[in-house]
Order: sequence, then C-alpha cells, then structure tokens
Amino acid sequence: MSTELVEERPFDARLHQGELAAQGRCSWHGGTCQEPVVASVLTRHKGGDAWHAVCHRALDALRKGEFWVPNYRLNGGGGCRTLP
Repeated sequence: MSTELVEERPFDARLHQGELAAQGRCSWHGGTCQEPVVASVLTRHKGGDAWHAVCHRALDALRKGEFWVPNYRLNGGGGCRTLP
C-alpha cells in the first residue's frame, strides 16, 4: 500500500515530536539525508496519519505518489507524530 499525501504546509517544528524533524532535518529519509527541510506534510498509510518533515526530493516524490511508507527501523523512527 502506498502512502497518500493528505496535507502540505510550510515547515513547522511544532507538528513533529522526533529529534530529526524538530531540528528541521528530513524525517522522511532519516539521518542519512543532508538536504534542508522544505515542508511539513501529513501522510496517510494503512489508515494512520503522521506528520513528516520533508526535503525537496521527498516532497516531489510524495506529490507524484511515488513513495511508500518510510522504513522506521532504518531511519531511527522518522520523528513523526501519529494522529488519532
């Protein structure tokens, strides 16, 4: 199942709980991404919604519907806030 882009906003650290996103780093790609964050996006995967801090590359791919949910085990949890 692919990830759906639900909402896109200018980056807002208050939407994110994890260390990477709160520091303005890409939580979608995790600690390996050195690109600047350009937006906060709300995504939906398997009925669950979560905020991600995304770089331009991740944002472009999400807009095109080319991304699957990130691998949280590989990127340290993604720094995302899961919504009820």
